[in-house]
Amino acid sequence: WRCKDWECLSTLHGHRGGIIDIDVHSSGKVMLSCARDNTIRLWDLVKGKSIYQRKQQPKKGWGMAGSFNMIKWKPQGDGYCCAMGNDVFLFDTQAEVASSVLEHERNPLCATYVSENMIATGGEDKIVRLWDTRAGKIAHSLPAHKNRVRAVVWEAGTETLATCCSDGDVRVFKLAQLEKPACQESTRARVTSACASSLSATPAAQAAQEDNADGDSAKLTNTKRPIGVADGGSKQSKPKKKKNKAQKAE
Repeated sequence: WRCKDWECLSTLHGHRGGIIDIDVHSSGKVMLSCARDNTIRLWDLVKGKSIYQRKQQPKKGWGMAGSFNMIKWKPQGDGYCCAMGNDVFLFDTQAEVASSVLEHERNPLCATYVSENMIATGGEDKIVRLWDTRAGKIAHSLPAHKNRVRAVVWEAGTETLATCCSDGDVRVFKLAQLEKPACQESTRARVTSACASSLSATPAAQAAQEDNADGDSAKLTNTKRPIGVADGGSKQSKPKKKKNKAQKAE
């Protein structure tokens, strides 16, 4: 889709089952997708066609839970992760076999790369875990949600991790302090997915930065935070107006 006028530029055909997740490469030229036909496809977005596919066979005993749940590129774009059944598989782009498998007791539903060697996962067991991908072991577990975790979002500019629960609970953690959330809010909605954006990256915020000479205003427009996380109802005090000489004389 072209965003400025929402014209459909291309339709990609190839999967034989419902599409579960997609992720566009940082170059913007290729995209990964996974579907209920248990296949992963790599798409050329310039030519609008599938250029590679691989089939992932679920383990015995997984049943209906044996299909894909998500797919995500690595930050540098030289690999990706995907969740199927109770496992998260880590792949290099040039390899047919997973370089590592992160095993969970229950289905992982979401994952995101925190760095090249660290990944956060969440799912049916209500817990968000940070994994050391080189060792294939858990590095840290966050306080549990009350229901399944449907989204984990990493915002690299502020080193902030947002976790979203199906009951609408959203928590934001700073990487330096994972023992408790920096803020928490209930959306009162059934969360199914989430994404992050930098407030200062928007054209309106950049324009405001240029126009505002006031230091406090500039500091506000520079603030980065995940979209969808409420401010907690905090009130901002209005700036006091400076009196001119005539008003002072009165």
